[in-house]
Formats: sequence, structure tokens, C-alpha cells
Amino acid sequence: MLIRISLLLAFSSVLVLVIADLCLRLGFQSLSFEVLLLGAAALLSAFVGLMIKGLSALIKACVTAIGDYFSTQQRCQRELLFNQAKHDQTARLFMFKAEQMRFWTRQNIKRLLHHNQQQHIRSLAKALEKDLLSQKKQMNRATFKQLQLEIVSSRKRHDIEALLKLQHKIASPDWL
Repeated sequence: MLIRISLLLAFSSVLVLVIADLCLRLGFQSLSFEVLLLGAAALLSAFVGLMIKGLSALIKACVTAIGDYFSTQQRCQRELLFNQAKHDQTARLFMFKAEQMRFWTRQNIKRLLHHNQQQHIRSLAKALEKDLLSQKKQMNRATFKQLQLEIVSSRKRHDIEALLKLQHKIASPDWL
């Protein structure tokens, strides 16, 4: 309603200003000045009415938005979204922790396998040296030294296959 009144005032002020211009051309300067003041006042009141309507609409929209923000439905919806985000964060954290545990488990398994392999190599080399010493009297000195050097070099290279071949070589009477 206020918008219609403001638009009618603006339209009528334009008509009044046109009339003031006609009065000025016809030579009625004092009447023209009075009509011009009336048109300016009508135009100013039209703009004030539009500003009042705009401000009231803005205030109404703000009050409605604030009311909606603090409403029970919106509060419950925000709480639900917060809980969903918290659940998603916890699920991601669980996934990352599980992956971290799998990684460290694999690392520990590799470390234990490497340690076990080193221990196995040491025990195999000791057993080979013991077997070699037990058969020292049956072989010549050069063969004994060569086999001893092969055991040491295979142990330093961590070569299980070479140690197993040496075990077969020491156990078999081919070196005689």
C-alpha cells in the first residue's frame, strides 16, 4: 500500500513540476515557485515513503531470519549436521589409525623376519664351522681354508643359498 502511495506521489510530483514549468513560461513566476516547492515536497515524500517501506522490509526480513535461526527445527538440524560431521571425522580417524597400525605391523613383521633370517644365518654358519672342524682331519689344509673362507664370505653377504650349498658340500665326500 505504501509503495502505491509513493509511486502516485512521484507521478503526481512529475505532473506538478511540468505545471510549474508551464507557469514559468507563461510568466507566473511566483505561482511557478510555489508549484515547484509543492512538486519537490511531493517527490521528497515519495522517496521517503519508498525508503520507509524498504527499511521496514529489511527489518522484517532480519527479524524473520533471526527467528528462524533460533527456532527449534533449525537448532535440531544444526545439531544433527554437527553430529554427522563428528561421526564422519571419527570414522576417518579410525580409518587412519587402522592404516597406521597395519603399516607398523608390517614394519615389525619385516624387522622380525630380517632378525630371524640373520639369526638363522649365524646359527647355520656356526653349524657349518663345527661340521668343518669335525672333518678337518679328513681333508687337506687348502680345502679346509677355502671352505672356511667361503663360510665367512657367505655369512657376511647374508647368502643363505650359498651357505646351504656349502653345507651340502661339507656333508658330501666330494672334496676328498
